[in-house]
Order: sequence, then C-alpha cells, then structure tokens
Amino acid sequence: MDALERIAAALDVDMTEIIYGAPRSPNLLEVKRRWAAVGGGIVMILAVLLSLLAYFDFFGSWANGLSYQFDDLDYRLSFTEVPGTYSVDIDLSDPDSSIGKVLYEDETGCRIIVEALDRDGPDNGFWRIFFRAEGVCRQSGGQLVTGSMQRPAGKRMGVFRSDLCASLTTTADGTLWPGKLQGMTGLQKHGNRFGYYLFHSVYDTRTGAASGFPDTLESNIITVTLDGLTQFSTVRGG
Repeated sequence: MDALERIAAALDVDMTEIIYGAPRSPNLLEVKRRWAAVGGGIVMILAVLLSLLAYFDFFGSWANGLSYQFDDLDYRLSFTEVPGTYSVDIDLSDPDSSIGKVLYEDETGCRIIVEALDRDGPDNGFWRIFFRAEGVCRQSGGQLVTGSMQRPAGKRMGVFRSDLCASLTTTADGTLWPGKLQGMTGLQKHGNRFGYYLFHSVYDTRTGAASGFPDTLESNIITVTLDGLTQFSTVRGG
C-alpha cells in the first residue's frame, strides 16, 4: 500500500485511480440529449411568451403606440372636447423664441407645445404656427389632447374618417384675427402635429366685418388661442 501511495504522489493523482483506473468520460451522446432537451424547453417557453405578448398587444403598443391602438380592433376609441380656451404669447420678431412654449399641459402627461413659427413665402408670406401634441400610451390604453386629428367612422380599413379641428384666434393690437387650419399629420406613436395660418382675415370687433390681411403690426407680441381641443382616448377590450 505504501508503494501505491508513493506512486500516486509521484503521478499527482488520487490513489483510487491507481487501483481502479481513471474515471470514464461522460457519455457525450447523453450530454447532447440533455442539452437538446434544455434548449427545446427554452425555445418553447420563449415561443409561448412571445405569443402572449403579441396576443395582449404589447409589441404593437410598444413599437407604434397610439397609432397602433387607433387602428387595432382590440381598442375602443373615444373623443371628447376639452372645455375652455388655451393661449400662448408669441413674438413675431423672434420666431425661434417661441419654439417649445407650452400651450396646454395636464396631470396625465398630455401637452401641446409650439414646434415652429414661420412664413410660407420669402416675400412677407403668411404667418404659420405649428404645434406638436404629445400623449401617453400603455398596453392597456392611451390618451392624447390635440388641436386637430381624424376621427374614424369605424375601425376597418377604408372607412370614412372625419376631421376634428379646434378654432384658432390671434389677438394682435387689440384686434381678433381668426386663423385657418394649415394641415395636420396622421396619428403617430406619441401624438401628432398640426398647424394654422395665424391671420386668415381681419375681424373688426366693433362692426363684425372681416377684411383683408394685416400689413403692419404696432406690437410684435401676439396671443394665440385655441378653443375646442380634442381629448382622444383608447381603452383595450373594446
């Protein structure tokens, strides 16, 4: 036995390996089978998980937000008018200073901000103002407050849609100037964009007559007011 211990020490192995031989290598085929079973189980779990996420609209809401829920048949839509008027002061002498000003904001996270202010032509074209409406969206539903958007007559492709549009007025030099919708985008992931011409026509508050466009303004500070904002909501399960 002492001789075996000396041999084991010299070879730096356990003495049982001298007596019984080195342990056998594991059966590679059995190892492969076990790994295949584990891999198959993981793939099956992932497939079930992905199916559940797709079924409950997690992917669509995560990737495309409000625009997905607007068209998906699993969501019920509602449109209500926001009471009150909302205003923002604009400096026509410095259009960039107005970018980012907040016209509307509420506790849900919805807001409307000024995105751009410009003229539509190089030679004193008509003034235009553009807004960006930002909403909130979760898998269970979303909400957006905007000045203009489309309302579908149904939730099927090709069904007629009507436009919802807030009225805009501009107060300049003590006179009210009605605006005109310039355009709007479709619903996007987090909201939409819409714009107006600021001075569609001059409105004389004393006589009620409308005439032409302003040539000059005594003050470049004007107040833009929107009346009739729309609150758009989606709820899953409708």
